[in-house]
Amino acid sequence: LEEENEKAVAGGLKLQNKWISPEERRRDSYGIDAGLEYADMVAAKESSDLKTALRHFENIQSDFSGSTHYAKASALAIETMKSYQPILQKRIAQVQFKRQDRERARATLPANVRAQNKAAQDKADATYLKLVARETNELKTKWLTLNEYHSDPMRKVLNTLKNTLSTLEKETPAENSSFADSLHQDAWDAVSRGDLEAVEEILRELKSLKVPERYLALLQEASEIKEENKQPLPTGEEAGDGDKPEEEEEAVAEEPAEKTETTAENKAISKTPSKKPTKSSPSASVPSADKDSGTSKIQVIFVVVLIVVIAGALGAAFLGRKKK
Repeated sequence: LEEENEKAVAGGLKLQNKWISPEERRRDSYGIDAGLEYADMVAAKESSDLKTALRHFENIQSDFSGSTHYAKASALAIETMKSYQPILQKRIAQVQFKRQDRERARATLPANVRAQNKAAQDKADATYLKLVARETNELKTKWLTLNEYHSDPMRKVLNTLKNTLSTLEKETPAENSSFADSLHQDAWDAVSRGDLEAVEEILRELKSLKVPERYLALLQEASEIKEENKQPLPTGEEAGDGDKPEEEEEAVAEEPAEKTETTAENKAISKTPSKKPTKSSPSASVPSADKDSGTSKIQVIFVVVLIVVIAGALGAAFLGRKKK
């Protein structure tokens, strides 16, 4: 079980007790999906689930009409519709009697229960009509779920059956027609060998066979990736740049480094403070010394003058005494 789980996680698929690799599954995805849809249709028909069988055929009509399974599915659909038609006609005829029986059954209920029963039936009818609306608008199917109390959806299904049956019975297989299964495989083979022109041509054929976009998109994406990988290498000078000797590349790499070092040194020098001697301003003590020297000279002169005056006075006094 673990081994099978690993294969499934890796993208493998077990089909008819045989494991298909992810690569094979991608290459054969259209044919595999068509085969699975047809197998589901067969299983539903065998279990008498005719509505589901016709829904599977509806999918085959819309997505796999170009596959090898379409002819078999068409034949089975005709058989299924021929079985379904009398069933629909009978059920449509019974609707009015079913509704009458429901009303009579409600009338036999006690009065206090009758209203509850009516409300429950109305709710069930509304739920069914919502389901029909969802199948019509969201699921886009014409093979609606039926309800024994509603004849309108039955009549729509019966009309669809008659129109589809008439169309299928008039269909004739085209002679020498290509099947989308093999074309889809050829397209992937062309991608693998890089034949992109063939891929484009096959894609046009697949579109004409109404192959769904999900299969074409994967092919287109793979083709574009293949084309990108095939782009030529640059030529001329751009290609020659890769052939430079290693020494030349190293020299080119070293040159910016040297410039960087020189620039760093210049910046370091410019940031280093200048060591040139600066003219020192005159010391504040020089004017002070000159001032003290001037003061001393004045004091000396004053003393000398004072001595002279005193000497003069003494001399005058001495001369005055002699005259007497």
